[in-house]
Amino acid sequence: MPAAVCDDLGQLVLSGVDSVAPRLRAHRRSGAARRTGWVLLGVALLARAAFAFATPGYVPRGDDHDYLRLAVAIARSGVYPTFHVWVTGRGCPTLTGLPSIPCVARPGAPGADLVARPTAYRPPAYPYALAAPELVARWLGAGELTLARAFQVLIGVLDVALVGLVARMIWGRRVGLVALGLAAVYLPFVLVSGTLISEPWYDALMLGAICAVLRWRRQRSRRWLVAAGVLAGLCALTRSNGIIVLLGVSALTVAAAGDDRPGALRRLRAALLVLTCGVLTILPWTARNAVVLHHLVPISTESGGTLVGTYNATSRGDHAEPATWLGLSHIAGYGTVYTEQSAHPETVIDAALRRDAINFASAHPAYIASVVWHNTVRLFDLEGFVRTRFTAGTIGLPGGAAVAGAIMFYVVALLALAGTLSARARQAPRALWLLPALQFASTVIVISETPRFRTPLEPFILLLAALTGERLVTAVVRSWRRSTART
Repeated sequence: MPAAVCDDLGQLVLSGVDSVAPRLRAHRRSGAARRTGWVLLGVALLARAAFAFATPGYVPRGDDHDYLRLAVAIARSGVYPTFHVWVTGRGCPTLTGLPSIPCVARPGAPGADLVARPTAYRPPAYPYALAAPELVARWLGAGELTLARAFQVLIGVLDVALVGLVARMIWGRRVGLVALGLAAVYLPFVLVSGTLISEPWYDALMLGAICAVLRWRRQRSRRWLVAAGVLAGLCALTRSNGIIVLLGVSALTVAAAGDDRPGALRRLRAALLVLTCGVLTILPWTARNAVVLHHLVPISTESGGTLVGTYNATSRGDHAEPATWLGLSHIAGYGTVYTEQSAHPETVIDAALRRDAINFASAHPAYIASVVWHNTVRLFDLEGFVRTRFTAGTIGLPGGAAVAGAIMFYVVALLALAGTLSARARQAPRALWLLPALQFASTVIVISETPRFRTPLEPFILLLAALTGERLVTAVVRSWRRSTART
């Protein structure tokens, strides 16, 4: 073989090796990243399962009890339940702003009737999701609460995975792994995964919708827009203020890259598709409410009770806990409404309480600013650990673990604050931050209890903290490599 030909073949082989080697290194890094990701998800699962095992005395008593009750009823009947109450028209108390009859009666009392009271107080998505482990419990003869908590643990792990996925889609593999690691061991996330509240499920749906839009920004396939709309619609059917996710995800779609006019029109059509899919997801529940409640109730009848719990004279005059949310039974002048509310249709009670709250807020506009300020302080656990223990106890969490979670939140929040100042934070679509902004505003204007009502904000805090964490990890690794090279 001539020497020239040998030289050409040698150059060809060397060029092939040079082109393949980076791919092999990238493949090895990708494989190592996947293995690390699975390990971190395993840590997330172990942490949440360990907390569930460490709290065998957990008993749902508040909202978590109501969710479990609805889930059990759905698992048994297949439909959202209708409850029954004994009412009478005799000797009823006078209620300001409400019909005087009927009123609650003792079961079987003379002249009393058993009437159906359909409900739409709790948005349906989480009770229906929680009905799945209840069905499994019935088939296996296992404990309903045990399987429900196991289901919640899996939702918590899903939240961790989605936080890592969002970070990776925006900033790359390393930030994604750091975000995954932070979310896996982030104690407030672990705690809410051990109690039957809707916020972890809400986070999973919200993060899924964000991932779908980010995927669409790369592939431009309409199926991702449909998925984003459906998931955002389910967010609205999970929490009363969840409609903000549909608005935020639509804005994220409009804010896709491209400034040309045809591109802008395509983005507007894409956002319209997301909105349409979201509305179509909500519509069957709205239709059910119109048929069953005989009123237009888009999602829930809980807005009146939620608003009046904060906007009332008792909360305004409380100097120890100013502007705090109270249940009806603790508000001056509403004790009788609390005891008699089940005798009236939910729509009547909801409208009356919402009217009272709006009238009170209109008469005391400065109080709205007070509510926002004090709820902001509470949302960031800055009112003291006594308050932290109390609000954690409302969802069955141990006070000591809640305090430890608050301390960990302070650390992660500082990392997130540093992350907002980094150049990489600006690589994320600006519209992404509309979601936490809307979530924050719609929370502090009414109610704030930690860690529960901070849960929808936690993914965004972790995303920003991961930017700082990735820089710290990179600096440590480089320092270690330099010291190793010297030795």
